[in-house]
Amino acid sequence: MYLDASGQPTRDSLVGWRAAGVPGTVRGLELAHKKYGRKPWVELLQPAIEFAAQGFELSYATAKSICGSSGLLERFPDSKRIFLRLNGLKASGCPEPGEKLVQPELARTLERIAHNGRAGVLRRRDGRATGRADAGQRRADHTLGPEELPAVERRPLAGVYKGYGILTAPPPSSGGVALLEMLGLLEGTGYEKPGAGSAASTHYLAEVMRRTYADRAEYLGDSDFVHVRCRVCSIRATSPVCARPSIPLARPPAR
Repeated sequence: MYLDASGQPTRDSLVGWRAAGVPGTVRGLELAHKKYGRKPWVELLQPAIEFAAQGFELSYATAKSICGSSGLLERFPDSKRIFLRLNGLKASGCPEPGEKLVQPELARTLERIAHNGRAGVLRRRDGRATGRADAGQRRADHTLGPEELPAVERRPLAGVYKGYGILTAPPPSSGGVALLEMLGLLEGTGYEKPGAGSAASTHYLAEVMRRTYADRAEYLGDSDFVHVRCRVCSIRATSPVCARPSIPLARPPAR
């Protein structure tokens, strides 16, 4: 899926539709709503539909974020049309803070989801199901069909930081493991005493993140297919992997 004809890595894992995660969000939200939701599904979708259809003014941060990604957005006609030519006022270029971002296609997709649930995102505007390509062709393309995107409920990871209980995402998401490991490494170090944004506290955060992301790359994966050791580092851990960040010197990045 991410290799060219000669077996060399492409940038498809970083840029374009193949870079997106498996699109199970709608099914996951639908499952959560059916089991735990109280308000009507349509009512929950309505604010997002209105924002997409009527538009909203871009904040400074959002406008600059879009501008920072303009090089990638320009590579695809639809993303260029939607994000870099707002209101048709400019031939090209970055949007400015205060300009309105309107996304009618997104609004129509959200409306289909509001009325048809997950089927709304798995069907085209003409009503035909997406992903109906021959199964053999899908295997050749390394893509998935709708029947291969089930919603799965998993037991959350639990942790404690400074007396506060934390429930967070388990594997195959790496975020929950990373969060608990970083908090475990930081707890008891006094990293917060110099103040937010100080050189010392920033150094602690950077070193903790480096170690955690090294662990993420080395040990994490989809627990449905590989064994994942979720022993989250804590202040009491003595493993070299869980060694506290050195102060004041930082390690040079590995090459």
